[in-house]
Amino acid sequence: MTSITTSTNHEYRVALHRSSTKLQVNSSAINQPPNTGLAEYVGAFGATKFQMPKNALKALNQFVLSVSPKAQQNSINLGNGISGNMFLFNNEATVEWNEGNWKCQVSGSNKSYVINESQKIVSYLHIHLLPKTMGTLGVMQTNGGNHTELHWAIGNVLFAASNYHQAMNAIKMVISMRMYPSGKSTGVQY
Repeated sequence: MTSITTSTNHEYRVALHRSSTKLQVNSSAINQPPNTGLAEYVGAFGATKFQMPKNALKALNQFVLSVSPKAQQNSINLGNGISGNMFLFNNEATVEWNEGNWKCQVSGSNKSYVINESQKIVSYLHIHLLPKTMGTLGVMQTNGGNHTELHWAIGNVLFAASNYHQAMNAIKMVISMRMYPSGKSTGVQY
């Protein structure tokens, strides 16, 4: 396992990669065969600082999956007292629900899989809480795995975490993150 890190005055990103050999952080070999491709991309985390909180919230909204207005919509029980909506359109299913101030969406071509993955996430989030702020959780089922991205805003900072193989790994990464104001390790979550 290795990573590619980038940072500027207003953002940072750490992209995690599997590697067939031991590589240092930011090694140019990360982008060379046999270490290339989505199969080797594990996930990422990072943050972007905006001038104002409203700009961070505006950026957050771009991560909500668009559902066709022509989609057939049905209510669905996801368990643990959570109801959501299922949208069906052009052999694509999307389940959507809210967890606090988070908009959660799971989308894919296999309706049963989308429902099961949504219920699995709801069950996990019933016990493990996302940060208490505005956020989006998007899972897109693909042949290569569950491309999962979570984004959340705290003040003027937009945080992000992703995993391109397993949705639950991205969710666990977000839940494990803690904010330490002034560099003090307080253990208090957001």
